[in-house]
Amino acid sequence: MKISKLSSKQLPAFALASSMAGASNKMATIEKRTFPLYASLHGETHIALTRQKQLIFSNENLVILGNGGIKLPLMLPFVKRPLSCILAVSTMLKIKNLYLEKNKSISNLEILMQASLEATCCYLNHHPMAAELLGKESGFVSFVFDSCLIGFLGRKNPNELWEYQEPPKSDNASVIMTFKDMKTAYRGALGEIDPYVDPAEKNVLIEGRIPLIEKIGFISRITLREVPTPRKSQHAV
Repeated sequence: MKISKLSSKQLPAFALASSMAGASNKMATIEKRTFPLYASLHGETHIALTRQKQLIFSNENLVILGNGGIKLPLMLPFVKRPLSCILAVSTMLKIKNLYLEKNKSISNLEILMQASLEATCCYLNHHPMAAELLGKESGFVSFVFDSCLIGFLGRKNPNELWEYQEPPKSDNASVIMTFKDMKTAYRGALGEIDPYVDPAEKNVLIEGRIPLIEKIGFISRITLREVPTPRKSQHAV
């Protein structure tokens, strides 16, 4: 989605919405009945979570929801298409439950990884520090566990947006980050990798353009600090 500029107040909310939309898209490839979410701006103060813009939250209320609070959407669009909104809310609850699920699986890992990377892409494209760090950078990063590609992001040239997209060919990845085990891969999807300790302890193997992944990792840590998730809200209780 081409967006020229996001305010600092709207960026966390839109990153959260993009995260949920990405998670729902991955869920839909696994469970066909999943109702997909779609993140779009509705002015400077609101964000829609469905393609036809029936489910709309203010920036503040969406962040409160992400932090585990209870807030209502705009009611007029909701009552016009209540069924679509109810299905969208059902998808949001499924995504929330994935963050709290104790049983780990490859499919859930892929969903959480896409959710995390979609939010990171928002910050790579719109956070002021990202422009300073990555203004002329381009390339692709692949995330691997057990020889399986579980996530990716990149852009072909500095004039494009960073997106959740696979490298044109697997050997064209600028950086490949490989996780040692399922527990470490989950920590990667949840933003819990220590950039110094985990590589030193060989929990992750990083190959390729190290400066690129260091810059992306720096922005990713800002993203995961500012964008709420159900797991973080539970730990805060």
